[in-house]
Amino acid sequence: MLGKLVHWLRILGQDVAYSTRLTDLDLILKAKNEDRILITKDFKLYQTSVKNKIKSFYVSSQNRAEVLAQIQKTFGLSLDMDPTISRCPLCNCVLKSVTKQYAAKKIKNNTLLYYDEYWSCTKCESIYWHGSHWKNIASTLEKAKNFV
Repeated sequence: MLGKLVHWLRILGQDVAYSTRLTDLDLILKAKNEDRILITKDFKLYQTSVKNKIKSFYVSSQNRAEVLAQIQKTFGLSLDMDPTISRCPLCNCVLKSVTKQYAAKKIKNNTLLYYDEYWSCTKCESIYWHGSHWKNIASTLEKAKNFV
């Protein structure tokens, strides 16, 4: 499944539609009608999309950093993390900067002691911050840049 890649692309600011319920034909039509790039691990779907002149990308690696690097090279994706353009990894909506007081209503008090910057999804209202996972994100993006 490409669900984790979807999260990465959204964090990098990409508007990513994702579904596990659509048929191959529906995916191709959605990509065409919405001018999207179809990203898949299904080689047959990739071949069909290419034949139908759909922008597409075949994921051939299991290595997340390598896949991000390949997408960057193919489509010019920025591999720089910028919360001002990031999208919610869960629902794909834009994020907005929020105050610590706003975030306090939705997160554990411990987090408030260590972090000052917070972002909220404009739709699902999930809260994000530069937590301990930030080092892992930065490390993966650095590895991806080294592949390029």
